Amino acid sequence: MKKTLWTFGDSFTESFSDSSGIWVKLYCDWKGYTPKVYGEILADTFNFNLMNYGRGGIDNYSIFQNVCNISNKILPNDIIIIGWTSVTRFRLVDKWGEWKPIIPKFARNMRNLEDVSNDTLEEILINRTKSNYTDEVHSWIKLLNIAFPNNLIIHWSPLDRGVSKNYIENLTKIKDESNGLIDDGHYGEVGHNQLANIFSSMINSNTSIRII
Repeated sequence: MKKTLWTFGDSFTESFSDSSGIWVKLYCDWKGYTPKVYGEILADTFNFNLMNYGRGGIDNYSIFQNVCNISNKILPNDIIIIGWTSVTRFRLVDKWGEWKPIIPKFARNMRNLEDVSNDTLEEILINRTKSNYTDEVHSWIKLLNIAFPNNLIIHWSPLDRGVSKNYIENLTKIKDESNGLIDDGHYGEVGHNQLANIFSSMINSNTSIRII
């Protein structure tokens, strides 16, 4: 039976083909095709099934809930990669009863929120710079490591050095790859291949990143 690779995270994990981001369209138009992200590259390399739960703009609460929601489907020896995002992000329930991610400096934060003021959001975002919120994510990671003792599980972060010691930086971003033509800080095809190479080494050596 083929192993399944489960990937969770934000826009650094989401497939380009699933994203509605303007930056993705600009980048894919510039490339002339839709490149693969690291999860897709790893699935091809190791002949894994891929279940990608990366979603652009997502917060850590939603990332953790996504793992919890499908935890019963993860089999022993499957591979789990969780890309935690910035702890300053959080979520609120909008007027449609749906979770809405709140991201620093995003004008769309107020869209479809009826019972929260902009001042309240700003105060919460400032409060979330405290280290307690990093400790909160660490407790989730500790729980997940215990919950999946028979899986290679890799925790990393593209945005928050405090969340994981496996904070990965200095990879080629879209801005670098396009020589500044597209001013965006996400990984493009080159960066995702670099990231896939890092994770490939961990998978080949059966090295879990379990410790914060």
